[in-house]
Amino acid sequence: MNGRAGTWWVRGLMLLAGCASAPTPTTSRPPAAAAEMSTDPQPPASAALPRVRGEAELQAALADDPRDVGPYEELARLYHARSLRAPTYALLAAKVVEQGLIVVQREGRTSADLLTTRGLLALMAGRPDAAMRDLEAAVAIEPGLARAQLALGETAIRIHDFPRAVRALQAAAATREGREDPEVWLALGVAARGTEDLVAAEVAYRRSLALRPADPRPWFNLGHMYQQRAEQEGLRRREAEELKMASKRFFTRFVEATKDDPELAQKRLEAQDRLATLDQYFWFGGRPRVSLEEKAREMAALQEQLEAQDRARLLELEARALAAEAEAGR
Repeated sequence: MNGRAGTWWVRGLMLLAGCASAPTPTTSRPPAAAAEMSTDPQPPASAALPRVRGEAELQAALADDPRDVGPYEELARLYHARSLRAPTYALLAAKVVEQGLIVVQREGRTSADLLTTRGLLALMAGRPDAAMRDLEAAVAIEPGLARAQLALGETAIRIHDFPRAVRALQAAAATREGREDPEVWLALGVAARGTEDLVAAEVAYRRSLALRPADPRPWFNLGHMYQQRAEQEGLRRREAEELKMASKRFFTRFVEATKDDPELAQKRLEAQDRLATLDQYFWFGGRPRVSLEEKAREMAALQEQLEAQDRARLLELEARALAAEAEAGR
């Protein structure tokens, strides 16, 4: 790309940016990491990285040297982070990624960071297979890129490939950046729970809480995990009760922490439902069997079955009596 062509491309990009609706957030609250916390399809939290340079500065850098891949990477990340709130920015991010990859490919290179952003955009568009291809390529090029490993781990969670997710997220956690990223640990907790390693899951959730105590999502996930443990077969009554009480504490903290948060209103209602369920368990031999509501349904079904059997028996007796009377009348 020559300097004139690069300048015109940047000017066009600036016009597109001016047309993008919705205000630009300086920070983006990360959505849940494809976790127990949320089952809704949404872009993973790894997309919203802190901005190093402002949009105007990055566009100026591109106009000055269109062959410098750094501004492309930063601008693509910036637009992708904005797209989490304003979807129109996804188009801008895709344009920047496309142009940046052309620049590096002309020099016989590629960019793991641009591939990561492209993978995240594919995931947003509902194409997890395409996302996995780009993210696998990104970590093959740069295994120490925490952003790529986190995105790969979260995408693997989305398609329920939990062992692959654990490997990617452990790789992310081994980097200096990932070690201090609560999103890495939150996602690792989800992945570990998916492999039924509940000890590792709890360690990861608590690490996420230590790094960002104001984030209520780990409380929900811990409550969910402890409820699951309380419902396991073969527990002593005391052990099951302790697990149930721990689950209630976690869900209660989540409800209290999210009472003024409209974005987590649905999960708050779910936590409240789970609290009600935990209070309704019957216990037989130290383990939960069924809730009061389920027990009532079972009793009603049993009563209906018994009544049907009685009706059938009476009909049979009546038929025999009529047959006997008919025989006697001959």
